[in-house]
Amino acid sequence: MTGRKVAPYWTSPLLMTPSLFPESLLKLSDSELKKELEKYGEIPGPIMPSTKNVYIKRLVRLQSGSANSKDTQYGEYLPELRKHLEGRADTPDMFTVEEIHVHAFRLQKGLEGGVS
Repeated sequence: MTGRKVAPYWTSPLLMTPSLFPESLLKLSDSELKKELEKYGEIPGPIMPSTKNVYIKRLVRLQSGSANSKDTQYGEYLPELRKHLEGRADTPDMFTVEEIHVHAFRLQKGLEGGVS
């Protein structure tokens, strides 16, 4: 391995060519594009001139039904982290989790349960 970084597939100039996108999508405002993506459960980041074509491409995939969870903007992350980033994770109440661990630690050290 040479340590050379390979650009992500979605930055390919061929895939980013606006002429490949439906004209109706190219005319969407940034807020309209965001709303369309949200209809499909996406959580888009900032939509700017440098990112708009990426989001339009994503919307085309979603509309065609060819998108899956590995195609999301978080596709390079592990599945567990991707669920959290996409807002699909069931996150426990961290205060309760902390209390359980504190109690278990104190029991192990003999600080609770009547042991002095």
